[in-house]
Amino acid sequence: MDKLINKDAQLTLTDGTYQGKGRGFMGDLLVEIKVEQGKITDLQVLTHQDTPDIADSALSHLCNLILDQQNLDIDVVSGATYTSEGFIHALLNALQDQVVIAKLN
Repeated sequence: MDKLINKDAQLTLTDGTYQGKGRGFMGDLLVEIKVEQGKITDLQVLTHQDTPDIADSALSHLCNLILDQQNLDIDVVSGATYTSEGFIHALLNALQDQVVIAKLN
């Protein structure tokens, strides 16, 4: 599966707290992102409707990846593809007015 974010895209984030919604496997999920000094300092999934035994660990893994890498270039979690894609779309929705994508050479 193709990634939803280009790894060569440069992200510029404006400080603030943002929320975004995406569609998971069984319904909407809501994320909240906190940005301080241009870095993502907190990322939480506020609600989701997917199967907890599958989605909770996948979403926790994805949050940790983004916090560690400071990049939205992440792969979906095998076995939780729709949940992962919904999470990524929720992030993009939350940051849609804050993300500047540099031109690629």
